[in-house]
Amino acid sequence: MNMQKIAFRVCASLLGFYCVMYIIIREKVTEYTLFYLVFAVIAWTCSTVNLKQKVQRNNITRFGAWVLGLMLCAFLLVEAFIIMGGIDENVQGANTMLIFGASLLNSDVSPALRERLDKGLEILNANPAMVVVVSGGLTKPETITEAEGMRQYLVAHGIDEKRIYKEQSATSTYENLVYSKTILKQLEIPVNAPIVMVSNDFHMARIKLLAGRVGLNARIVSAKTPLIDYPQYILREYFAMVKSVCVDK
Repeated sequence: MNMQKIAFRVCASLLGFYCVMYIIIREKVTEYTLFYLVFAVIAWTCSTVNLKQKVQRNNITRFGAWVLGLMLCAFLLVEAFIIMGGIDENVQGANTMLIFGASLLNSDVSPALRERLDKGLEILNANPAMVVVVSGGLTKPETITEAEGMRQYLVAHGIDEKRIYKEQSATSTYENLVYSKTILKQLEIPVNAPIVMVSNDFHMARIKLLAGRVGLNARIVSAKTPLIDYPQYILREYFAMVKSVCVDK
């Protein structure tokens, strides 16, 4: 067996082991989601490759190798764009904030959403005249909307309820922006006014892209993503970014 095959099998083994361990660790921390099937499929594929006694080079055509290579390059480029998009921008002069929702856990904020809200609180406390729109609809099996869960959290941490406006219909990032823009118009906020947009770091590149399409002047501020959630979110964001580029207009 040559060194290339050995290196390939070692990498496949490490990747498979990582995926299995990630699924196990996540199960100890929170409930499974269907997206974990992606990690399960990767682990199964890696184990299948290593169980084969022989890997014939002729089984993989040159065309297939090129396609896989191009797909990998595209994946890495998109992921680089996503990671680089989490750089904070200057919020000076902004009087309005938009916090993007995320799933609740038994009507309480999830760890990722808590990070967003804590970052929002930091800015709101430093800017007493700033108002905030919390955006997020109802996701099963919850009984309150993401927006209501965020409102409750902000009020519990000292934010005057009069500064908070709820957008309770959105089920996607694109809808967060479109529906929140309607609320901003109702508040008579100028179209070109800077809007502080708060979400987790992996989310910011897509927010910036879609905000431009919707016609909002985004000033992005990123919150940290809990380490245990990062692999799931950064992989899922790749598919969300492709979808947003191709579909969300």
